[in-house]
Amino acid sequence: MSHSCRSDVKCIIFNKRFYSVLCSKLPLRSGLETESASIENSTTASSSSSNVLANQACTSEERVLLQTLVVMLQNGNHKSLVRALIDTGSQKSYILKSTAENLGFKYEGEE
Repeated sequence: MSHSCRSDVKCIIFNKRFYSVLCSKLPLRSGLETESASIENSTTASSSSSNVLANQACTSEERVLLQTLVVMLQNGNHKSLVRALIDTGSQKSYILKSTAENLGFKYEGEE
């Protein structure tokens, strides 16, 4: 499938033909909260662990889990790697005030 794709998009880490957001080696800024599970491989002599992000189904009506992705926000020379929520039912997009300040955006109000 990737051989027939005409997109020029390449991973910023491996320079291969896939979107960087799908790259498992994409570094995250400290302070980003994710739900992750540690998986340990006990079959090898030197056990290793890795973080895995997973979609979850929740039967409780009290909690809604949304998909997320890591995006690079840029305003001039200011750049920030952040985790974005994907809410397909939302009419608007929002940004944390602290993230906007770090990027040098002008504060205009809140809802």
